[in-house]
Amino acid sequence: MEDVRNGAPRCVVFRDGGTGVALEDLSEINQIIQQPGANVWLDLVDPSPQLVEMLEMEFGFHPLALEDATVAHERPKADEYTDYWLVVAHGISGTAENFVAHEIAIFASHRYVVTIRHFPPYPLDEVERRWLREGGKIKHESAALVYLLLDTMVDGYSKVADGFGRRVAEIEEMLFAGDHEPQEFLREVFAIRNDSMRLRRSIAPMREILNAIIHTPNDIFKRQEVEYYRDIRDHSLRALDELEMARDAAGAALDMQFRIESQRQNDVVKQLTVIATIFLPLTFVTGFFGQNFGWMVSHIDGLKPFAFFGMFLDVAIVAGLLAWFKIKRWL
Repeated sequence: MEDVRNGAPRCVVFRDGGTGVALEDLSEINQIIQQPGANVWLDLVDPSPQLVEMLEMEFGFHPLALEDATVAHERPKADEYTDYWLVVAHGISGTAENFVAHEIAIFASHRYVVTIRHFPPYPLDEVERRWLREGGKIKHESAALVYLLLDTMVDGYSKVADGFGRRVAEIEEMLFAGDHEPQEFLREVFAIRNDSMRLRRSIAPMREILNAIIHTPNDIFKRQEVEYYRDIRDHSLRALDELEMARDAAGAALDMQFRIESQRQNDVVKQLTVIATIFLPLTFVTGFFGQNFGWMVSHIDGLKPFAFFGMFLDVAIVAGLLAWFKIKRWL
């Protein structure tokens, strides 16, 4: 099965777990899934109302299940019906700096898997490569295909979550280097936090989906296959933990930036306070000796009195204040 480019349905029939054969006439699906050893994989992208009606006729899906699968922006979940499961999940593609969440609905039964992808469609190239590569190790059956779909999605989570760790390491280097622009730093931190929240909305529900599959008794996902789903759950939890650690580290970097800015402001205030404190007695001295008192008029009338009262006294006051600030370690 090659990836969809024009939205056309793709259908492949597997018999006795062997190699798949393309099926052109979708009206034959109902007959095929009744045959022993036959298994069908049908993939649709934003199906038309006619295709949705076909799904209801050929597979007998419940109208509410079809609505959940065909209407975009559905919350990720796993629902069990009489003879099939509906899993709605979000796949991730791209990098930590630029990723896209893709919604995909999966109907899974003993004899078929129906995937419904919304635009932009989640790429199935990696799923198909693994399906063909591991064909000798696993049977081409419903539970195995659902496992590959969910496992590939979780691998995408881990890849992007690791990228968030690198993004946080970069802003920490900016922070400790001390040569960054505060506005640029804040924009990057808030971008990381917003992106991590978007990614978490896709990763976190996967735990509930896998727990439902693992802990609900059913005939589709058998005991020997459940172990594989436990492994996917562990990987999803690890990706979620990595994302949470990256978000916490970004928050810690933001707090550190605020502390640095606060310290810089305190240093500026302290410097201004020192300058104001130095000039305060100088202002008093110059103001006092600027008065027209009789004694000053009769005694400060030469170079020596002017040098003492007008210059030496000011210099001595400044030197005394600086020495006092040094002793108190205010400088």
